[in-house]
Amino acid sequence: MACVMPEFCFMHTFTVFVLSFALTFCSVLPVKKTAFSVGALDVPKDKRRMHRETVARGGGLSIFFAFLAASLFALTEYGGGISTLGGALLSGGAIIVGVGLCDDVLRLSAKVKLLCQASVAFIPVAFGLNIRSPLLSEGGALFRIASYAFTLLFTVLLMNALNFIDGLDGLAAGFSFLASLSLFVCNTLSKNYENAFFCIALCGSALGFLPYNRHKAKIFMGDCGSLFFGYSLATLGIATLSSVSTETGQNSFLPLLPLLLIFAYPLCDLFFAVARRLYNRQSIFSPDARHFHHRLIARGFSHTESVRILLCAASLFCALGVLVCILFLYFSWNSTR
Repeated sequence: MACVMPEFCFMHTFTVFVLSFALTFCSVLPVKKTAFSVGALDVPKDKRRMHRETVARGGGLSIFFAFLAASLFALTEYGGGISTLGGALLSGGAIIVGVGLCDDVLRLSAKVKLLCQASVAFIPVAFGLNIRSPLLSEGGALFRIASYAFTLLFTVLLMNALNFIDGLDGLAAGFSFLASLSLFVCNTLSKNYENAFFCIALCGSALGFLPYNRHKAKIFMGDCGSLFFGYSLATLGIATLSSVSTETGQNSFLPLLPLLLIFAYPLCDLFFAVARRLYNRQSIFSPDARHFHHRLIARGFSHTESVRILLCAASLFCALGVLVCILFLYFSWNSTR
């Protein structure tokens, strides 16, 4: 059951944002110290890595802790307790962070990680969150199964996409900030304030981590961070899609367009990586140094310049996604007058 949120209040939103930012910022150094003690370290063993010094991993633990605390605060202070979306986000987030931490310390194989990701992707579906439109809601069992399968695929793809772009300092965290901010705007405009609170909590967590993660990074978010961002953004994206579809009454997949635009950068990087490996008859799990950020570095751009270029491109796509969402809502409001 969804909790009841109040009308939009800037101070409520600002409080949740500042809380998530401050908790992330203050918890990074203890996590960094713990990472060195347990051996959660990123050692530059090959040319794919863009750093030349050993750096602590597992910064995603700070991000998740801050998001969890800020979300629970928002739900208890401004809502009516844990909701369906909250249950899916917090339970699935905790599990995927655990998977990521295991990989940061023990180095799981790609196939084991994929199996774990697919298992966690069932959680939003179990909580009743899935990619759908009125067309699918009115369809039969086959349409509903297709909707569930699409949800699982989208969640797994976005988790891996965020993991793929986490190759330069500040890139994945910077994109997560932009994407969660964009989703916050879409949910605020469609008057789904519960979704908006979760989005702004994730936004603050990403921004609170960036001071430690920009070049040269003092700590990496690790797989626990990139997988958590991927899972959370996918789940919030699905909830946003449902919200916009309901508000506009679109009997199609058109409301999916803003979502695809907001996530265009990581999804394109993932698509080209998989296509490239299949074309070269390589395993899709085999890592390479030909992602977008690797190509910019190879063309002579500096580490910082490459991050700025990619985040500027991501900002453009996010802005287009928000603009399309605004247009959908505008025409829908006009049609009901």
